[in-house]
Amino acid sequence: MRFISLVLATLSFAFSTPSFSSGSYAIVKKIRGVAKVDNKELKVGDRIEIGSIINARGKGNFVDIKIEPNHGAVRIVDGEFELKKISSNDSVYNILFGKVFSYFNKTDKSNIQINTKQASFSVHGTKFLAEQLEDDRSFLCVCDGIVEAKNSSGKSAHVKAGEEVFITKNDPKFVDEIIVQDMTKLKSIFKDMGYPVK
Repeated sequence: MRFISLVLATLSFAFSTPSFSSGSYAIVKKIRGVAKVDNKELKVGDRIEIGSIINARGKGNFVDIKIEPNHGAVRIVDGEFELKKISSNDSVYNILFGKVFSYFNKTDKSNIQINTKQASFSVHGTKFLAEQLEDDRSFLCVCDGIVEAKNSSGKSAHVKAGEEVFITKNDPKFVDEIIVQDMTKLKSIFKDMGYPVK
């Protein structure tokens, strides 16, 4: 009887385990300044589970994380970033504040989405910077590949390599304000992350 109770307890735990049991997680690769999860200071090599909010707020602070297994990498600069959901088919990340430099290995079957307060960005295999600004705008700058940007009014546009745009919540005209920009500085950051742009 004790054995049956133990088996039932084990099965109950297995079925109640949160979504990060799927094998996806993030690993801290590099830190400058201070970065935390749940007020616990991170160090290189720490594992961060799905559902966590990474806090690297503070001038000069950044943290590089690699999303496993072989999903991509981000650098969070003076900001907060949530690992909302990670799977082979559908992954969602939220930028709560600050800059996030992102590189993702996107397959044809995977859907990768990054959200800010004003916009959502659908990733098409790329390197880009997305930022949640203090003045209720979002910023997107694409270094390599294509990102589809959509604001809360439902207006969307494809932002290509070498282009940038500011997005406000309900302004449908943002699609006409995409401009070409020099990517030298952005490329140097991806090189420092270990993902040089060809």
